[in-house]
Amino acid sequence: MQETTQGLTKVQPPRLVELFAKEVELESKRTAKYLERLPLDKFNWAPHQKSMNLGKLAGHITDIFYLLYTIVEKDAVDFATDKIPFVNPENPEVLIQNLKRNTKLFLDSFQKFDESKFQDSWKMSSGPHTIYELPRHEMIRLEISHILHHRGQLSLYLRMLDVPLPNVYGSTADER
Repeated sequence: MQETTQGLTKVQPPRLVELFAKEVELESKRTAKYLERLPLDKFNWAPHQKSMNLGKLAGHITDIFYLLYTIVEKDAVDFATDKIPFVNPENPEVLIQNLKRNTKLFLDSFQKFDESKFQDSWKMSSGPHTIYELPRHEMIRLEISHILHHRGQLSLYLRMLDVPLPNVYGSTADER
């Protein structure tokens, strides 16, 4: 929406819903570039005994996109009782399908989201243990950061497996 004041055009800043939706859509596309390169024969590989294996890490990333949908649709999630459809990371194609489905669920739901609910408290728990309880907009930001954190780990896994890294924010050493 534009307003005119004394001959000057004032442009309204984008709404928070629009900013988050655009960011999630872009990061989903960037994540897909990584998933396309996953070597199926290395899905059980992990860089350390305390680390998630490659397939589980990739599946976890796609599942976080579903968690974003849950933050929009519900006031809380309890991992002890709520049925969350986590993916079984069988192959890259299943992961990409899960990513696309979860991103679409979030974006479709978010289009109808009432921005006045951004300040409402949102709780993540596992039984009696509270993991987070924050305003909804902070939870969305936290989970976007969570995706980026784990995608960074995935990038390192692929580098350690000598898989060329995709161009997501600019060229990589593999493209020079």
